Amino acid sequence: MIHNTFYYGVMRTIDVYRAHTCGNLITKELFDKIQEVASGKCKPSFTKRADTFIFSGLLRCAICGCAITPERHTKNNGKTYTYLRCFHYDHNCKQLLLNKNVVLQQIKEKIFDKKERF
Repeated sequence: MIHNTFYYGVMRTIDVYRAHTCGNLITKELFDKIQEVASGKCKPSFTKRADTFIFSGLLRCAICGCAITPERHTKNNGKTYTYLRCFHYDHNCKQLLLNKNVVLQQIKEKIFDKKERF
């Protein structure tokens, strides 16, 4: 479907390409851009981070309200640790790094270990 030239106004009949009169759904430039992306020649505008966190996008800083982002640190002994930190968008927040395990433990205690019944 994404390789069909009909969407930008060109119809293929056997081995000949001809303009059609049905109207274009997209421009030729957009079609060419789609072909670049589909062929893998176009580099994505984002990279997948290796240090993912299960609550990414859900946690906010208690001081400034910015997003909490994970970052991985490797110690001299080779062990890696994931810390969570405020994004510091407004540059006034002085929140320090928090170990991921400490945050997960707090979430577990506050949400999942409640003994109350609904």
